[in-house]
Amino acid sequence: MSNLDLWKLYTKRLHAPRQFLDAAFYYTIGAALERRVWLGAGGGTVYPNQYILFCADAGVGKGLATGAAEHVLDSLVDPKNPTRPFITKGPDSGSYEALIHRLADSTRSTRYMNGTVVMPYMYASLRLELDELMSFFHVEANNAVKFFCSMWSGVDFDRDTLSRGHKPLSHPLLNFLAGTTPQDMKKLQRCDIMGTGFDRRIIIIYADKNEFEQFLVRDFLPEELEAGLKLCNHVERLSKVCGKLTFSSEAKILGEQTWMNLAKRNVNNHKSLQSYNANKSPQWQKYAIAMHFAEGDPEERLRTPIAASTLEQAITKLQSYELFRHFAYDQTDINELAIVARELNKWLSRDGSKTQAEIAKAYYGAVTLKQLDEVLQYLILSRGISQNGETFTAI
Repeated sequence: MSNLDLWKLYTKRLHAPRQFLDAAFYYTIGAALERRVWLGAGGGTVYPNQYILFCADAGVGKGLATGAAEHVLDSLVDPKNPTRPFITKGPDSGSYEALIHRLADSTRSTRYMNGTVVMPYMYASLRLELDELMSFFHVEANNAVKFFCSMWSGVDFDRDTLSRGHKPLSHPLLNFLAGTTPQDMKKLQRCDIMGTGFDRRIIIIYADKNEFEQFLVRDFLPEELEAGLKLCNHVERLSKVCGKLTFSSEAKILGEQTWMNLAKRNVNNHKSLQSYNANKSPQWQKYAIAMHFAEGDPEERLRTPIAASTLEQAITKLQSYELFRHFAYDQTDINELAIVARELNKWLSRDGSKTQAEIAKAYYGAVTLKQLDEVLQYLILSRGISQNGETFTAI
């Protein structure tokens, strides 16, 4: 059973949207690698850290997916301080200045092989699993945005904090997995937190409903707990690798060809994605690193170039999120198409499978054919329905 299959078994009891849970899995892999694995060199270095933002109304399972990742990452304790996780965690809320101090205090050293030479390596890495992204953006929102942008890229940072003095950061990195609502997205936009260089660094994943409905989250089954333990063992092995990665020659060709073909590169040209679309090459690389290390022995993966199939899978997964990214920004679009999506899903669940012609005839008065196609794509990607030829069936 693959680690992704183990994750699906471990999270089977959770009614969070499938796209949230899938993203939480690859976030877990990237966060476990901290800053110890990288692609490229100099100003072009890319690390596996991710900024993931779940956008959904209250009750749609954002916290369930975030909590699942947090629990697995918390499982590995720091041998020097057994009360803290080894994959260092930042505060749940507060000021970004508190993050600066926590990063400075979490500096670690390890070694890696550079050819035949053993090289020392120092780094500072933090992860944040947050119920609400807004918690770190208060009075000094602009400075907080600059800080988060620097930590995504892993560049050195030097700032005199008002409360606790001078704090230089060398080789820092930050991961975060957070939630927000469409209403709070509006607040983030009004405060110039979104619409800056910050939002193009964020993978925004929108969902309008839970994977399934339940009154209470049931207890773990024995096989689900066993799956969780196996995932924790993989995280422990990930915490021990350090070194530089490469792409295979085939992956480099695939990446170049896809990037140069705008039709293949961009699946959503909504105005809210303009900055993201133009700068998302590092996102492809970060996600490919996480997918590369998600399976197999981490030490062997470190010695193995990232395959073209892995890069293609990473691009496809990110594009599935990009298709509906604009819903997080545009409340009008959310209301209009989400209602159609819910009603269509209920109709198929109640009356059985329908052909594309039957669906078009039933919904042509509510939306255009282009919008209806978008609704069907969303329901397929979010596992609400399945398609067999021209027939659609509720899952």
